[in-house]
Amino acid sequence: MRAKASLKIVLALALSAGLALGIYFGATHYFANTKKSPGTKSYKTLKRKLAYTSDPRQLLEKARESEGRADWEGALAWYNILVNNLRDDDPRKGLVYHRRAFCYYQLEDYPRARVSMEYGLNHFRDLPQVDSALFLMAQIYSKLGDFELADKTYNTIIKMFPHRAEEAKNLQSQLPQNLKKP
Repeated sequence: MRAKASLKIVLALALSAGLALGIYFGATHYFANTKKSPGTKSYKTLKRKLAYTSDPRQLLEKARESEGRADWEGALAWYNILVNNLRDDDPRKGLVYHRRAFCYYQLEDYPRARVSMEYGLNHFRDLPQVDSALFLMAQIYSKLGDFELADKTYNTIIKMFPHRAEEAKNLQSQLPQNLKKP
């Protein structure tokens, strides 16, 4: 009886060791044949970015530096790290959603730009530069072909920000005339 129990334990350990070795060699093979191996540029970039995750000011600075170089993907990576690391009550988080939407817009990923900008506008009442955020929102709606929402957004800008009303009216006039659905 005792021999059977010992044999079962030995077999279980052997199977576990075999499984662990299979996973190890499978992962080694996977990383050796993908761009995610420790020797590649993207891995080194990620490792370098992770060194800054503790200081939001440095993350914002890095994101803005990337934007200054028109490195929209790089800036987006920094903003994504910020979104995950800032508390919801941090006043910078709304700005991060705005800038992230701008990066998506520059990359012509309008659906993601819409989601990010709508989230920023709806969840962060103290969003800085709300007029610029609304202009971006209207442009995103226009790129997505949702001209009715673009028109409504320009009307909101005209009402809320009289100093930017002419700019909004000019862009609004460029929308297709048949906005209203019958």
